[in-house]
Amino acid sequence: MGKLSFNEIKKMLKSCGIGFDYDTVVSKTSYVGIAHKHNWDHGYDTYYGYNGHRREFYGDLSEVCNCLTEYLRECSITSLIVFPFYHDGPFVHNYRYCKDYNDIIDEIRDFLRANDISVGTKSGAVINAADKEAVSMVVEGAFRGASRLCLFSPERKIVIEPDHHFQVCIWTPDPLKEKETLSNIISGFSDLSLFYSE
Repeated sequence: MGKLSFNEIKKMLKSCGIGFDYDTVVSKTSYVGIAHKHNWDHGYDTYYGYNGHRREFYGDLSEVCNCLTEYLRECSITSLIVFPFYHDGPFVHNYRYCKDYNDIIDEIRDFLRANDISVGTKSGAVINAADKEAVSMVVEGAFRGASRLCLFSPERKIVIEPDHHFQVCIWTPDPLKEKETLSNIISGFSDLSLFYSE
């Protein structure tokens, strides 16, 4: 749907009351999040965290993505910006040396190329929030420890940051609103729990 420079995104983040670098995000922005009971820790290819099989990983991934889809719909979010947020770029630093991640790395690289985004930048791509494949790609990349892409909704004033511990953190200036919305949604997902900043 379109490409945005990091400077453009940074202005939007500031206007939403969300930090744009590690210090301003972690120390000054509130969060609410969901965690899966299985802490896979870098996906199914590693020996860290929960040690299940590949099909179980993708079943758990589907559960988290279904929860996110409900959340996006409940919040009436129509578009998202895919970008690396406060990270240096879209991929983890050692991604070139991890053959286990080649499939998701290739998929993300193709997505970035299709949106005219260089791997070495912090630019973002605007997607339709109903694009389940793109949302799932971002979440899987993070859950497998391969990428650091996030999903930003300026209209809702949130940044959705999945991580390699099978958690999704939602950075927001209004954590009570997001906590209430997520509490209602995750009640339908027995393997998910809520966490939040005080």
